Amino acid sequence: HLTSVFRWEGEIATESESLLIMKSTHAHFAHIQRLLKEHHSYKVPELIAIPIVAGSTEYLSWIHESTRAPA
Repeated sequence: HLTSVFRWEGEIATESESLLIMKSTHAHFAHIQRLLKEHHSYKVPELIAIPIVAGSTEYLSWIHESTRAPA
């Protein structure tokens, strides 16, 4: 868990939160966003995409293989 401090509706809020990092591809972002909005308890949950600017060939291949639709 981590402690987040942020401004919400004009007030400073402090909340204990859990951080989830998901590994996927840009093609899946809209689907992940829809699911998060449907199921998250926050009105504005944090959902950001971080581009991979470099990585090992093996790791990037694993991401690609792990996130493609089954044949």
